[in-house]
Amino acid sequence: MSQQPMHSVALGGDAKDIHIAQIGYGSMHTWGAKPVTDGEILETLKAAIEGAAPHKLLFNGGAFYGPPHDAGANLRMIKNLFAKYPELRERTVLCIKGGFVMKDYIEKGIAGVKNDASEENLREDLRRITEELGGDKPDIYELARVDKKIPIEEQMKTMAKLRDEGLFGHIGLSEVAAETIRRAVKITSIASVEVEYSMFETTIEDNGVLAVCEELAIPIFAYSVTGKGMLTGTLKKRSDLAPDDIRLHQDRFSEENFPLNVKLGEAVAARAEKRGQTGSQLAIGWAIAASKKRIVVPIPQTTKVSRVEENFVPGRPGNELTAEDQAEVRKLLKEIGVAGERYNAAAREHMNLWG
Repeated sequence: MSQQPMHSVALGGDAKDIHIAQIGYGSMHTWGAKPVTDGEILETLKAAIEGAAPHKLLFNGGAFYGPPHDAGANLRMIKNLFAKYPELRERTVLCIKGGFVMKDYIEKGIAGVKNDASEENLREDLRRITEELGGDKPDIYELARVDKKIPIEEQMKTMAKLRDEGLFGHIGLSEVAAETIRRAVKITSIASVEVEYSMFETTIEDNGVLAVCEELAIPIFAYSVTGKGMLTGTLKKRSDLAPDDIRLHQDRFSEENFPLNVKLGEAVAARAEKRGQTGSQLAIGWAIAASKKRIVVPIPQTTKVSRVEENFVPGRPGNELTAEDQAEVRKLLKEIGVAGERYNAAAREHMNLWG
């Protein structure tokens, strides 16, 4: 692992003294039918934490990042990691998304997903999270979605109350609108905002979220930074994906849109090759460079130790995208474009996106 340190980003609000490496680690891979929570994956996580040094590694997990029959898989993986390597805990900022009614998710699967920001549900969610973590508590706790039934001001008062009781460290937001962020910070301190952001999904550049986070110095945790794999240049046809892959149900991976979006992935990979990089590295570096104030923290994920350093390279000094690179990528986005919405119609109706 390279000893050259990555750039760092300070968390927002009352957590501003906490600095994390410019690139974090996402862990939605435990959402599969047979989640792996021990063995080689723990060595991958260890490598990521060590690669972030001397800064802390942002580790992005979820209370529901497991299949309905094993909903706590992600939390168990984290517990296993720190049980095996307890010295790594203090070098990690553990961010956990929650706020769903877990009983319904476990019973009904995706059809049972609903967010509930009532104090009763959030207390139960945090109780379960801490239990699954073996007594550990999240450094950042995020509501996975804003609860449409409760004003954001009331949700933040509840979150602040639970935080002040010591149930978690700092408050994070996820999938929120710019105005929601402004309303939230009037009530309490916000450490971070998590949204989907990549060359493949640039909505935050148009809806004000990127601008308000830059203004308020709140870091953005960018998930799906490689366009759910499309920007790597390695996906050529839909049959490259497993039959049960959830992406097959998303608009951009449909029979109609897949071949159109492959063109963008191939163009990104070709541009990356000119820089001596992979498509993934260019995509990660692009997300970092897109913010003039460098507040974007991409959270790519991998299950392989060998991929950790590959993902971290764009965050190390000397690997920043040049103005020419950025202009070229913007040109590709304009000329080729992205086909389809990021979710299908049913998901867009069911999920509270940009709440």
